[in-house]
Parts: sequence; C-alpha cells; structure tokens
Amino acid sequence: MTLQAGVALFDFTHNGSRNFIVWLRGASDDLLVNKIGGYRGTTMSGVLAGEFLLDIKADGAWTLTLREPRDQVPVGVPHTATGTGDAVSSFISLDGLYIVTANYTGSRNFIVWLYDADGQRIDLVFNKIGAYSGVNTIRVNSGSYILVVKSSGDWTILVE
Repeated sequence: MTLQAGVALFDFTHNGSRNFIVWLRGASDDLLVNKIGGYRGTTMSGVLAGEFLLDIKADGAWTLTLREPRDQVPVGVPHTATGTGDAVSSFISLDGLYIVTANYTGSRNFIVWLYDADGQRIDLVFNKIGAYSGVNTIRVNSGSYILVVKSSGDWTILVE
C-alpha cells in the first residue's frame, strides 16, 4: 500500500481465538496490534510517505479500514474522548499547559500517548495497570495533537 506522510489510522477486527499480530512494514517496522483472541480497535502509526506492507498473523477472519486524516479540523478544549479498548482521539488544537483527567475501568494496561499531527510521539500521558482514576499535565507548542489509547476496558479522557 502507498501511504502519505503523517498519521495513518488502522481500524481492525479479528474473530479468532489465538494471536492476532499486525506489523506495518516499510522504511521502519511498527507493531500495530499484538493481542490474543477477538479484537476490535483502532491504532495508528506516524509514517513517512512511501510503500508499506502489512504482515498479519491471525487464526480467524479479520478486517481492516485504513484512514489518513490529513484534512481533519481539530476540536478545541475542553475535549472529552471516550471508548472501549484501543482507540485514537480526534485531533485536538492545543497550545500551552493542559490538565488531562482519565477514568479507566479495565483490569489490564491503560496506556495513553500524545502524538502530533505528523505522527511524532510527544508524551506518555498515562501508563497504569488496572482500574484507574487520575490526572496528569501536558505542555505543548501550538498545533494539532491526538491521543492514542491502548486498553482492555472502558475509558474516558478529558483535556482542559
């Protein structure tokens, strides 16, 4: 597949009961998904323009929807994102210091990364195991950003 430079979003489903492993292969390799059993979620990769392959290991039927949100108008703050499992927020217009509040009801990892519109990782916002409720702060230069969530349960994130 040919991808443009920037953020590439991957919406996957998997109906198997064993490993579901997805690598994006190109100029560099990026592990997109590594789960056991059924899966439904969105993940992302920051890519340079070029040719890529997906290396998929699955024991069941799977689907993929690829999105390259280049023209998405960012939302303002305060902004609330909610979901279940792996997901990527809308682009958020940020400039300065912000408080990020999270509530998570899962029993496994809850990881939230902040990326810029070019797909560059900016900050690890949360990295917890088990149910969690708490706050963190982020400081960024003016621009559009997204939150990338890796989780096994329900979550809500408020940026203000």
